Amino acid sequence: MNAESLDDEAGEIGKKRQIGHLRVDTQGNTTYKGLPTNQLAEVLRLGIQYSVDGIEGKPVCDVRYQDFLTVDITDFPKYGRTTPKLIPPHRFNDFTICSYAPVAFRHFREKFDIRPEDYLSIICKPFHELKNFGASGSLYYLTACDEFIIKTIQNDEAAFLKSLLPGYYMDENKNIHITVMNNLIPCRIPIHEKYDLKGLTHKRRANNEEKRKKSSTWKDLDFMEHHPNGLTLDSKTYSALAKTVQRDCQVLQSFHIMNYSFLIGVHYPNRAPDSPRNISVAGVASNHISTARLSRTMYTTPMDNNQIEFEEHKPEDDRVAKYAY
Repeated sequence: MNAESLDDEAGEIGKKRQIGHLRVDTQGNTTYKGLPTNQLAEVLRLGIQYSVDGIEGKPVCDVRYQDFLTVDITDFPKYGRTTPKLIPPHRFNDFTICSYAPVAFRHFREKFDIRPEDYLSIICKPFHELKNFGASGSLYYLTACDEFIIKTIQNDEAAFLKSLLPGYYMDENKNIHITVMNNLIPCRIPIHEKYDLKGLTHKRRANNEEKRKKSSTWKDLDFMEHHPNGLTLDSKTYSALAKTVQRDCQVLQSFHIMNYSFLIGVHYPNRAPDSPRNISVAGVASNHISTARLSRTMYTTPMDNNQIEFEEHKPEDDRVAKYAY
């Protein structure tokens, strides 16, 4: 996902809009379930910081079945409290944060080599709200350094995600559900081409409305037309990517999930952001991402941290860095 492209489609000032739970008034102010989105961002930061900080103070132990059933519910009164744990006063009305399976998710963060101090440092900095809400009316926030995306999700999506954890608790409709994900393509690098591939050809071509966007997302038939010879990877990268896809498919199959995509972002280092696309492509190593971040970008399931390099040279003066996720 290219965060810059998400920001291209900001709501028009002077035009009132409604998408799902999102409302945009004539002044361009956005609310989600009646709460201003800038306030929601600060509330989420307070809640996540409190939850993660609290679980890190507990001893690390093996994850048990009941850990997947745990829901920590914390009230945040406007004027704060001192017991059982200090909550400082804040400028919002009283609110409540539900943290699902905190011990289990601490285990997952450790598996992905996400240190608690790094996670808190990122989460505690102001979020950047992305203005392309998508057809579902989901709200997106980008964290500092482009590391994570926070997305609101609908009740049915939340129910499905929670069902992936044994006995995961499902709450009532009025709660705002979010999921925190890795942002795999950094904002500061312009993405010249994006592809959403499903391995199908039926109706798998970008429509005219999508093509008119500043940053279009192309589909399978478009990819076959733009890159008839595909994208060549060096053997090490190919093996790592194939292994990751195989492992991901096994996990998805175990949960009977059929609707998923292979997403590709293409960046041409020697091309201006708005230059027309060139069908001839090649691949080179990208030094824009730290080794640890590149490892998380390459692998969607926990794997050893290995430095992955893209090595390929074809046309002169037009190199490409590819992000597959």
